[in-house]
This record gives sequence, structure tokens and C-alpha cells, in this order.
Amino acid sequence: MEMVILDSSLTGHGAAISPRSSYNSRQFDIGLMVWKDPKHGNWWLEYGSGLLVGYWPAFLFSHLRSHASMVQFGGEIVNSRAAGYHTSTQMGSGHFPEEGFGKASYFRNLQVVDWDNNLLSLTNLHLLADHPKLL
Repeated sequence: MEMVILDSSLTGHGAAISPRSSYNSRQFDIGLMVWKDPKHGNWWLEYGSGLLVGYWPAFLFSHLRSHASMVQFGGEIVNSRAAGYHTSTQMGSGHFPEEGFGKASYFRNLQVVDWDNNLLSLTNLHLLADHPKLL
């Protein structure tokens, strides 16, 4: 799924966002927002305080023409070797939250955008994990 990048000097495919948090060291938060432009229907990605990274054209999301029935937050790691075998790369540090702050990655201040482009805090969150026994 191709995004239209506004300024390639800001980011590129596979680029890392800096600064990065380190295990048991200084932690950094980043703000990301994805929203639908009500006039053109494109889906925009904003980083930090107003830096528009780019957008996904409306035609890529024809099933979201009017609204979404749910939203999911999460991540995925893909780190494949040349021969096609995956490495053992973990999400975040690979550690779990019960070890304490600074040891695991996290999401906070999750919000969604309503019909009038207002940000709303989330309620009724449900946890879904590939390996729930590890949580």
C-alpha cells in the first residue's frame, strides 16, 4: 500500500524515527495521528506537532468511505534475512510491562476522530495478543 510522501527528506520507507527509547534508559514519546480528510477522503499521517508526513489516497480505502466500525492499535515487526528466514526480532524491547517503566514499549493517550473531526478518548478497550499467556 503506497503512501504519497510529501517531503522525502523527512522520512522514507523503512526509516527509523528518532530519538528512540532504550531498554532501562531514557524513554521518548512520539505523537502519531492518522485521519481522513473530509473533503477529499485521503488518509493523512501526522508526526509530532503538525508535521504532515504524507497520505494514502482515498481509493485505497473504499470500504472506509463513510466510517470505520472499529479501530486497532498495534505493531508488526518484519526483519527477514536474505534467504527468507525471519530473525527473532521482538516488538519494542521484547520485554513485558510487569518489569516496570523503561523496560517495555507502550501506547498511551489513545484517541479516535469522530464525524466532526474531534478527538475522543477511547472506552471499552479489548486486549488481543498473539501470545496472551505471556502477558
